[in-house]
Order: sequence, then structure tokens, then C-alpha cells
Amino acid sequence: MSKVEYQRTPVVMAPTTTIETVTITRPLKVIAFICGLIVIILMIMGLASTDWLMADGWRQGLFMYCIADDAQQPLPFNVQEASGCYPSRNENYIHAAAGLCIITLITDLVATVLTGLGLRTKEHHTKYKYYRFGVIFGWAYGVGWGAAIFLFGGVVLLLCDKESEEIYYKERKIVHDNDSRA
Repeated sequence: MSKVEYQRTPVVMAPTTTIETVTITRPLKVIAFICGLIVIILMIMGLASTDWLMADGWRQGLFMYCIADDAQQPLPFNVQEASGCYPSRNENYIHAAAGLCIITLITDLVATVLTGLGLRTKEHHTKYKYYRFGVIFGWAYGVGWGAAIFLFGGVVLLLCDKESEEIYYKERKIVHDNDSRA
């Protein structure tokens, strides 16, 4: 009986193509995010401070005023209290300033979170939406004393960077010489 010999032909796979996604984050958006964080810190410091109005031995913030032990009489606004800290005077302009500062803090917090989410996400359509909503919240009541400079700067940087396409595609052809794959 004769043996039939079969010759094995090598298995050759077709070349494959791999598409890599390269995400490049624009530096203006990162700087805008940092400015938003600085605004949050400054607004919290401003809201917590009792140094909005100061006189010799007396100081007032948005939520309380304090009188020192050695305060000279008469005190500003005809305050007749002993030394210590007390809740803020019931004046409309104090409440309005406090309300605007709180609104500034909240809107900047929302804008900064949205900008951070935009920086973090990988899908460019979602990234664009986060940035646009961040701009909407970022400008509202942004004229809040020293923090306004950073808030305004962050919004300007987001608006200056009009390019929404942050994902660049690079196609690379990879030929696998696989004789071990079957």
C-alpha cells in the first residue's frame, strides 16, 4: 500500500488595519478648569471672612460682625454690643451681596464640574456638550470681586478655543506575520 503524502500549505492571514484614537486636550480648557478651581477657593474664603468692612476694633462680614475687647466707642452703624461675634446686621444690601456671592459660588461650581467632566470624557460629542454648558454657567454673576478675574479668564479661554474636534485619527497598517494563528 502506498502512502499518500499531503503537503501542508502555510496559513497566511490577510493584513489587518488598526485604528488608534489619539485624544489631545487643549491647554486653554485646562487653564479654564484651574481658574474655576481658584474661583471656588476665593469665593469660599470671601464668604467665610468677616473682613468686608473694618474699623478700629470692629469688622463685619456677610454673615457676622465681630467687636474686639478694646474697640473704641461709638461703633460703626451705632452698634451697641459688647465684645464678641454676632450674626450680621439685618440690612438688605448685606443680604443682596451675600446672595450674589452664593449664586456666584454655585454657578462657578457647576461650570467647573462640567469643564472637568469635559476634560475627563473620551467621546468628543459629550466633551463638546460639557464645555458648552460650562460656558453657560460660568459667566453668570461672574463679576464677584477678586474671584471675577479668574472666572472671567476661564470663560474667555473656553470661548477662544472654538475648535470642538479634539480627537484625531491616525491610521496605521499593521501586517501580522502569523503562522501560529489558525
